[in-house]
Amino acid sequence: MEQLIIAGKNNAMTNSPIFVTGTYRSGTTLVTRMLNNHPDLWVTFDSVHFLRHYFDRYNPIEDLENVHSLLIAAKGQILSRLDLDIKPTELIDSMIRKYGLGRLSYGHIYDDLMRSLAVQQKPRFQRWGEKTVLSWLAIPSFLSMFNGGKVITVYRDPRDVMSSFKKLTTAPAPGYLNTAFVALDCFNSIQLNERRFSPKNFMTVNYESLVRNPKEVCMSVCDFIELDFVPEMLDVNVFKDKTGRSRWNGNSAFHGDFTEITAKGIGNWEKELTRWEVGFLERIAGEKMREFGYLTRDLKLDSTERAMLDEAIVQPCIRDKFEWWRETGRGFQGFSTEKFSPEMSTPVI
Repeated sequence: MEQLIIAGKNNAMTNSPIFVTGTYRSGTTLVTRMLNNHPDLWVTFDSVHFLRHYFDRYNPIEDLENVHSLLIAAKGQILSRLDLDIKPTELIDSMIRKYGLGRLSYGHIYDDLMRSLAVQQKPRFQRWGEKTVLSWLAIPSFLSMFNGGKVITVYRDPRDVMSSFKKLTTAPAPGYLNTAFVALDCFNSIQLNERRFSPKNFMTVNYESLVRNPKEVCMSVCDFIELDFVPEMLDVNVFKDKTGRSRWNGNSAFHGDFTEITAKGIGNWEKELTRWEVGFLERIAGEKMREFGYLTRDLKLDSTERAMLDEAIVQPCIRDKFEWWRETGRGFQGFSTEKFSPEMSTPVI
């Protein structure tokens, strides 16, 4: 497969937004808080979700009524999550003046919407970014809108992802086992995107490396997004929450106040997951885990453990994804509560 070259020398960096994705509980929010501490960047998380909620859902987007409907829908979510307001009519008028009547695109709307929010929290920002987990299938759409865009996929040991998600999720058990399919799909997407896109547009961040060597990894991210590293990016005492008004105190499933970037979350799975849960996850994603440098246990389950696993995989929240994996070897980009669809699965290269 030939590598798709997206970034060009003439792209203005002010039109080079950043998109962060990965599995849940993998350190994506931590990455956004580091980025947001840069004086030139405004990077939000779990708030707008333009690619998930609005992209390609209001066609034909050249129709001003559809643009207005999109912005009205976004207005409610943004107000509830960011406590920021937007004025749809004023935004539309501004875009028409800039781009022309009947020439609006999703890229225009996404960019202007995010800029209208960024300036309210950080008036001197230069570039914006946002994070949406479980959205690697949307990366081609993001880069089609912004040919100078920067995409970061964060990945972590799936066993630690599962143990953290198991503790925090409100979804009925055994929905947390969905992590196995999510991790597999994330790994598959990384391998595909590393071949599909230029390294000027796409990079990965390994959670374990990030928390063990935060300065080194943060400097690497800065090189990728073409900004100078500033020490404030690692100052957790001034990390902001999504509203920009309060300190972000971390979101660890196992540790309290967030006072430093630490590696103490690595390996929690060894005391939090049962043998059959580890066995299930490694059965689904073990091969890819090894390709990404994670050692697997290759556990031999006893009859009781196998019975518990067999009972779990026939549950509605797991069954369809398990059958899909058994037939195709592919994973799933979605939460356990989402209905399975083959379109939510990354092809295997």
